[in-house]
This record gives sequence, structure tokens and C-alpha cells, in this order.
Amino acid sequence: MNLLRFDYYQEAVINLLKSNSGVVSHVGQEIREENYMGLDWTLPAVRVAIGDCDPIGNGNCRGSDWLINFVIRVYSEKDSSAQEQVILNACAEALFSKNLSGNGFIPITPINIIRVRPHLLTGASEGNKFSLWLGEILCQQRVKVSD
Repeated sequence: MNLLRFDYYQEAVINLLKSNSGVVSHVGQEIREENYMGLDWTLPAVRVAIGDCDPIGNGNCRGSDWLINFVIRVYSEKDSSAQEQVILNACAEALFSKNLSGNGFIPITPINIIRVRPHLLTGASEGNKFSLWLGEILCQQRVKVSD
């Protein structure tokens, strides 16, 4: 079984978004992995999270092909959801039908956008005005492990 390096896949998605001027014009270099713990976290921001990763095939071929699920999350702290929606659209355009390849893998299918969830309000509570707009893009791609 050939194992896919999930960190390499996540890095390739981040690099794809960082190479897109439409995304960068809104968030600068604030495009990172979902679990980034640095102290220099600023908003608006884009985060990439790897979800379920399923090996495809049987016998000796099992594990050379993978179905990768991943999520792009857009965070904004503006009063309106407009900024979050603009960035979410820029990310969707950057990802749509791209044949993403990277260190250790090649595409079998282009990136497929499964679902877009715009303007989810998080963190708001009674008496607390601070909240974040969160938008999500759920994606999937089938890739082959390469040498």
C-alpha cells in the first residue's frame, strides 16, 4: 500500500490559494492550515483542513489511489457577511475544476466542489457583539500516489 502524505496535499491546496491573486488581494498571506496556532493570526483569514481520506481499490492496488476530502474555511469579523462572501467566491473560483498535483501525488480527477456554506455566524451571544462570519467550501479530489 502506498500512503499519501496528507501534509503534502494540504500544502499543495494552500499554495494553490496563495498563488491566486483574487484570494490574496483580500487576505494577503493569511492562508494557512486549519490548526495554525501562531500568535500572528489576523482576520480576514482562509484556513485549509484535510477531512476524510479514503484509499481506493483492492489487493495490491489498494492505497495507490486516494479520495481526499477537504474544507476551505473563510473567517471575517466585519459587521456584514459581504467580506466573507467575496473571499469565499474567490476561493471557489481558485479551486473549481483544478487538477491539483504536488509532492508525492498526481491528479486522477479535478477538484470537485461538493458544497458551499456561506455566512455562518459564530461566537455571537447575548450581550456580546463580537462574532465571526464563517464560510465553508467542501471539496474532494481523487489522486494517485506518485514516486
